Amino acid sequence: MKTKNCLFGFLLMFAVLIAGSFYLPDVSDQIATENEIVAFADMTEESGGGETGGGEEASTDPVEQPEERYKVSVSVVGKGEVLISPNEEDFLKGTVVNVEVVPQDGWTLSSLEGVELDEENNFQIEENVTIVATFVANPIRLEDSESWVIIETTAEFVPVGTTLSVSKLQTEDPRYVQVKNRLSNPNQLVVYEITLKDGEDQALGQLGGNVKLKIKLDETFDASKKVNVSRFVLDTNENIDYGFAYEDGYVVIETNNLGFYTLSQNPGFKPASPSKDGTNKMTITLIVVGVSAVVAAIAVAVAVIVNRKKKY
Repeated sequence: MKTKNCLFGFLLMFAVLIAGSFYLPDVSDQIATENEIVAFADMTEESGGGETGGGEEASTDPVEQPEERYKVSVSVVGKGEVLISPNEEDFLKGTVVNVEVVPQDGWTLSSLEGVELDEENNFQIEENVTIVATFVANPIRLEDSESWVIIETTAEFVPVGTTLSVSKLQTEDPRYVQVKNRLSNPNQLVVYEITLKDGEDQALGQLGGNVKLKIKLDETFDASKKVNVSRFVLDTNENIDYGFAYEDGYVVIETNNLGFYTLSQNPGFKPASPSKDGTNKMTITLIVVGVSAVVAAIAVAVAVIVNRKKKY
């Protein structure tokens, strides 16, 4: 019996020892562990990565954006300039820019594109801008009151400040004689020396382009008959004929050269009158005139012979 009791006691002790080898966590231990984790997390957020730093919070300011800058370019057609103020390489968005347009003498601003200006010629920069200014040449009219020669052009071809110089050559002038001998024996001839001079009274050279040259038809000319308009070149003794139009008593040509200009006419020449079908009657008229002259000559000869016979 004693032996059974001892064996039972031994087994009981052995069972207690085995049960004590397994760890059952205490609830108080779990609470302590969670408190340590929370404390560690709080410390990390406040210190910015483990450092206390006096408990200050991390900065939340937005990142600064780069400045928006734009350019203003200028293009000019014609003669003039466009000034912008301030004159910078580029401009911060929202900058107010002033625009001044300065035409060259003899030119006028025709259009300004690419920007809308306020009453003070300002605009605000919101994007890249291209300003296109177009200038046009003003009309120029030069007139010589003595010879009635007129030149009409623009500052594009003739500089502003240019004056017109016209002299009418007299019959005794050797240049007049030289011109007349080169022409086909006109009964009427007017020779003008036409030049343009600058502000220092120096003759201009080649013109920059065509001018409209208007020469008053002299009273000695018959407007119903053919008129010749030509330019005589003294150096080469060359006579250049021009086609022309009548305009309010003037003959009008387009030319880019000045010099000696002539109006000439042979009053005995009559232009052919067109027939009903539009053909020219000149040949027929000349034949009729020729035949009439021959008949008249024969008649005169017969009359002379008859008179001689009567005397004898």
